[in-house]
Amino acid sequence: MPLAGRSGKHSQMILAQMFGPSALVWDGASLLPASLDPKLKKEAGRGASVLAVGDEVEVAKNGDGTVSIVAVAPRRTRLGRSTGENREPQVIAANAER
Repeated sequence: MPLAGRSGKHSQMILAQMFGPSALVWDGASLLPASLDPKLKKEAGRGASVLAVGDEVEVAKNGDGTVSIVAVAPRRTRLGRSTGENREPQVIAANAER
């Protein structure tokens, strides 16, 4: 789900690490634990490279103080690797041009 056209009620952060359905996001000052929004979990379950380290993500605060990743901005650049014959490359890093 791209960031364009979103309401702006959420914070934008950088994805720092992924481990299964959980992640760490960087808010510019600290790393925060985050989970994937159910829509993003569904996309990831279909084998898509939904998130990669370096992605710019939009997060929403949950009632318990945790954050959920609700949207991903289009990638400016990507570093990928082959996952086998006739398959899309797996994106392992995004926006790493600096």
